[in-house]
Amino acid sequence: MLLWSGEPVSFHGRYLTVDDVIMRPTPVQRPRVPIWVGGYWPHKPPARRAARWDGAVLTTGAWEQSPEPGVIADMHAFIHAHRRDAGLDDQPFELVAGGSTPTNTATAHDILGPLADAGGTSWDERFPIDQLGRFDAVRARIEHGPPAPS
Repeated sequence: MLLWSGEPVSFHGRYLTVDDVIMRPTPVQRPRVPIWVGGYWPHKPPARRAARWDGAVLTTGAWEQSPEPGVIADMHAFIHAHRRDAGLDDQPFELVAGGSTPTNTATAHDILGPLADAGGTSWDERFPIDQLGRFDAVRARIEHGPPAPS
């Protein structure tokens, strides 16, 4: 977080060394930018770390496969129990679910609605690894826009 101060920072650690680094512009968010922690569910350590911060982006299987609502509900319960224990349960928290949705908005909403009901707050649209280099497919999905309620 020192790097977000706008002042020169030096650090000499076991795995990282920086000398007089200045990062600008400084973040406008206060007291700091939100920190979302990534990891793989059902591994608990990343979820416990995420519970201490502002959000979690936990994958559950194949990169582009949408998680089941029950999995999101389990994540939500686990993380919020840890937030409650830490006295953070009244603070905002993002639980990001991700996968690939079809461009048909009704079908996409059928996928996302149950995830939101289970505790998911944001969606991370993903593409199969073999399509990441196909910019036309990625651009077309982005231009289509987010899934909308039917």
